[in-house]
Amino acid sequence: MVSVISKIGVVSSGKMAAIAGAIIGFFYGVVFGLISVLIQGLVGSLGDLSSLSSSSSLPSGALPLSGLSGIGTGSLFGLIGIFAIIGLPILFAIIGFIIGAIAALIYNFIAPRIGGIEVEISEKK
Repeated sequence: MVSVISKIGVVSSGKMAAIAGAIIGFFYGVVFGLISVLIQGLVGSLGDLSSLSSSSSLPSGALPLSGLSGIGTGSLFGLIGIFAIIGLPILFAIIGFIIGAIAALIYNFIAPRIGGIEVEISEKK
C-alpha cells in the first residue's frame, strides 16, 4: 500500500528536530567539555588572566580577556566545559526546533504542488 505524506505537523516536526538536536548537542558538549578539561590541565599553571594583559605589548584593555582579571585560567576553562555540557544541548535543541518547524512549513507549502513524498506502508502480521 503506497501512501503520500501530504502535510507535516509544524510543531511535531519542530519537537522531533529539537530532541535530535539536544542529543547531538549533548555529544558535542561532552567532547568540548573533555577538551576544555584537557586544556585546563595544560594551561592551569599560567596563573590568572590579568597577567596576559599586563605582559602584552598591546594597549591596556585591548585584549578581550582584560576585564576578567582575578579569574584563573583553569576556572575559565572549567566554566567553558560546564557551558559546553549544559548549554550546547539547549542551544542545539532551540536551533533544531526552529529548523524543523521551518522545514515542515516549506514541505507543507511545496507538497500540494508536487505531490508529496510517497511512503509504502504495510500492516504488521
